[in-house]
Amino acid sequence: MRTELLLSHINDLSIYISIYLSLLFIANTQGKDLVEDIIAAGYSLQSLKVTTEDGYILTMHRIPKKEGTSEVEQKPSILLMHGIMGTSADFINQGPNSNLGFVLSNAGFDVWLGNARGNPFSRAHETLDPDKDAIEFFNFSWEEIAIFDIRAMVDYILSTTGESQTRFIGDSQGGTAFLILNHFKPEYNKKFQMAQLLDPVGYTKFFPSAELKAVATMIIPLYNLAIGLGIGEISTLNLHKNLTYTGVTHQFAVQSIVSYIASLGGFTSIGTSLKQLVHYAQNIRDESFRRWDYGQNVNYQIYGTPSPPPYNLTHVTVYTVLYYRKHNKFLDKKDIEAMASDMPNARAIGISGNEFTHFDIQDITRTKGL
Repeated sequence: MRTELLLSHINDLSIYISIYLSLLFIANTQGKDLVEDIIAAGYSLQSLKVTTEDGYILTMHRIPKKEGTSEVEQKPSILLMHGIMGTSADFINQGPNSNLGFVLSNAGFDVWLGNARGNPFSRAHETLDPDKDAIEFFNFSWEEIAIFDIRAMVDYILSTTGESQTRFIGDSQGGTAFLILNHFKPEYNKKFQMAQLLDPVGYTKFFPSAELKAVATMIIPLYNLAIGLGIGEISTLNLHKNLTYTGVTHQFAVQSIVSYIASLGGFTSIGTSLKQLVHYAQNIRDESFRRWDYGQNVNYQIYGTPSPPPYNLTHVTVYTVLYYRKHNKFLDKKDIEAMASDMPNARAIGISGNEFTHFDIQDITRTKGL
């Protein structure tokens, strides 16, 4: 009865929310023209496929070192990893005078751009169909992105280039995944010369936004309902496609509300799993940085403890710089400094302003080790 009542309210709200979302979200068509735009700007771009150990087929984009670059000017490979609800296009979609991908390419780096499972460039699997098998396909969080996706990309880069190490820049969730990879696979510390993480979301003891804490508690109970309705993905592209339907289904209603909640955090999505958002929400709720919470009984079966075990940042030994924006609604200076303190070879640096600019990024590329 409660479920029927909730669905009734959801249907009433969904029409208004869907109109709001159609204005709020702009479908991302950059990927379609990405190659043409980069070639027109005088760069070459390679599109490469990487298959993970658990069968996800990822696309990586590569901007190789420019022809004619002298050996003195040549620098090693570097992997750039986008944040939640992002793609490789985030690093190159504003053109050669702005984005980090071009700044690094101009500086002589062999630039590799990752795409996590579930986004439009990596929406494929050896056996699963992301539409027909949506619940199984999208049953992943940033832990799986760390253990499988980042690991496969790093190994592919090193195998292709013949280098023993690469460098890493991760934006938000990209930084989270880097930390988790080295927690579970500490041998990978040796495969990175250094790492630079922009607003890496991890510790949440001092999470700064009461509003977003409320959003976190809202999205957690919707998760089970969404899964029961066959919804595992949050996608703006799907929302725009669904807006053409004459009928409003329960599935679309829940999808709309979950996406609206995500938008309150400043997110617009072109493809990601709902589980990624909920994992962050769990950690925000519990002021923790730990594995997925299945509930006490299942936690005992999987982890041997009533609560999920925390990620141990003492395992992250590679030299790492954690950059954070001041007055950031997703993380607090004290949490970032605590993370850096727990890592044997890390430091935290605050950046003024509400947004990273290309000038900030150019300063970042000049810091120690880069």
